[in-house]
Amino acid sequence: PAGPLPSSVKDWTSEDVAIFLHTLGKDKMWNQYARTCVDMGIDGGTLIDATVGILMELGFCKIHANKVLKELQKKIDPKAPHTNTGKPFPTYLPLTEAESDRMHQFGDHYDLMNECGKRLKTAIGKLQLQKKAELAKAKRQFEKIRERVVAERSRCLREIENKHKLLTKSLTGTLQRVENHMEKAEKEEKELNKSMRITNWTERNNRAKTIMTVTQRALEKHQPMLTNEPSVSVKYIPQFEDLLDTRFFDVQYISPAYEMKLTLE
Repeated sequence: PAGPLPSSVKDWTSEDVAIFLHTLGKDKMWNQYARTCVDMGIDGGTLIDATVGILMELGFCKIHANKVLKELQKKIDPKAPHTNTGKPFPTYLPLTEAESDRMHQFGDHYDLMNECGKRLKTAIGKLQLQKKAELAKAKRQFEKIRERVVAERSRCLREIENKHKLLTKSLTGTLQRVENHMEKAEKEEKELNKSMRITNWTERNNRAKTIMTVTQRALEKHQPMLTNEPSVSVKYIPQFEDLLDTRFFDVQYISPAYEMKLTLE
């Protein structure tokens, strides 16, 4: 059995350092740490100046390096609380394999949530751009329709006016001819009435001649009897009539789909 260690850490030999390490742990890792210190000649004075990083370079795991420095500080100043040494060493126990696996799974789950968030934000951004594009497209389409409707409306009103003028001109022209005939007929009627007022039988031949001549002029004129009343109406094409009762558009959309993923399966 090893004897007591020198009271001053600075007086420790590398073998004393090995004995000190054996007091901290009995498994093969601590045996390996002890052999390393002996082989490399790490005595007490050297160990005092060591840091966690230096010990890790020598092969110590981080948790064991922290433990070595913590216990070493107690040897240097046994009366001082280890929390006031000026060198805060973590006292956390290492994770078990099951705990470590679960923490890795939690990290994967966090990454999964982050990826889900990124995809949703990207989808929202794309949806905003699509809305902007579709609104602009709808504005252009309805502007085209409006321009077309305005043009067709103007053409329709113009055609109605033109056809009305054409028919009215025909009717008024014919009416004028009829009125002219009436005016002449009134004059001829006066002439006939005058010729019929005879008192002498010798004037009968002249009266007959006058009646035949005057009436002949009137009877030879064709009178335009209206048999079909004109009209103006607009006949709309079937497509136009259908549009009045049909929706102009249908907004299509795809609902978001989700795949519920679990980190633990």
